[in-house]
Amino acid sequence: MWDIGAGTGTIPVETGLLCRQGKILAVERDEEVANLIRRNCDRFSVNNVEIIEGSAPDCLATLQPSPDRVCIEGGRPIEEILKKVWQYLKPEGRVVATAANLESLYLISQALANLQARNVEVVQAGINRLETRGIHQTFTAVDPIFILSGEKF
Repeated sequence: MWDIGAGTGTIPVETGLLCRQGKILAVERDEEVANLIRRNCDRFSVNNVEIIEGSAPDCLATLQPSPDRVCIEGGRPIEEILKKVWQYLKPEGRVVATAANLESLYLISQALANLQARNVEVVQAGINRLETRGIHQTFTAVDPIFILSGEKF
């Protein structure tokens, strides 16, 4: 599995814990953030995550092995990243990408259509945070995120 724009490593760490025999490549362009992934892997004793400091899509050609699954949590230009990932994704592999705004939602959706992805799914996750306003506690919406996925056949 490849995680592009791995951030603090939540997905690589959780995947590493669930799939002890798997190999997870976490791609992160920011050195400080990549160090957070290292610390989180150490904290949870995850040994099957390899951290790649680099920017997608430029660094993807050097990644081995080719993935069965790819998670794209960020990165620009998203269309180029998706196209490049698709070249390396194994047949019947799955790509999951997140979008936090309408433009990214459109670009990812369009890229999946252009790549002729199958079984495309779009999920919109809504999260609310409990806040105190005066004497009342209310739920306040946090910015929504869209999760798109598609399979290569």
